[in-house]
Amino acid sequence: MDRIVNISRTFKEADEWTKRQHREMTPNERMAVAWELKLRAYGPNPPDVREGRYVSIIRPAASQPKPQADG
Repeated sequence: MDRIVNISRTFKEADEWTKRQHREMTPNERMAVAWELKLRAYGPNPPDVREGRYVSIIRPAASQPKPQADG
């Protein structure tokens, strides 16, 4: 994968350059870039999200607000 640098003068110019770059890439090239970024972020053996552990947050009784008496 080749690194390409673009210096834009405005945000609009940068946005247009990004859109043009995406249009010029084939679907396989976009998938290759996504795969490379995934490897950089999570490594070669990322955990399976379907096997994630669920954590429930339960407040202890002492930290719950007490009801005020009408009076």
